[in-house]
Parts: sequence; C-alpha cells; structure tokens
Amino acid sequence: MAETDTHNVVQDLKIENLEERIVKNESLIDKLAEGQIAMQQSMTEINTTLNLLLKMGRPALLLLAGVLTMVGIDTSGMVV
Repeated sequence: MAETDTHNVVQDLKIENLEERIVKNESLIDKLAEGQIAMQQSMTEINTTLNLLLKMGRPALLLLAGVLTMVGIDTSGMVV
C-alpha cells in the first residue's frame, strides 16, 4: 500500500508540474500573439508609407534615400 501511495504522490507532482508548464506556455503564446499583431500593424504602416512615397515619384524616393542614409542604412544600391 505504501508503494502505491508513493507512486500516487509522484504522479500528482508530475501532473502539477505539467499544469504549471501549460499555464506558463499559454502566457508566452499570448505574449507572442500580441507581439505579432503589433509587428503586423507596423508592417502595414511601413507598407502604406512606402506606397505613398512610390506614388509621389522620384523626389520622394530621393527623400527616402536621404532619410535611410541618415539613419545608417546603406542606400548605395538604390536606383533612383
């Protein structure tokens, strides 16, 4: 009888640990989903801005190249 009690205690501890890990993983998944939504919103804003600049033509592209160069992005391969 003592063996089954010990076995039950061990099983209960394993179940508790698994439940804690599930809760932690669910929390991490929620945070990842929030981050992904924020990233998608930022990408949409960037895409909208770039499309607007492309519609404006060459002056806008020159402005974009200047801004990118000022923030340290190499624009030497950019054709304007």
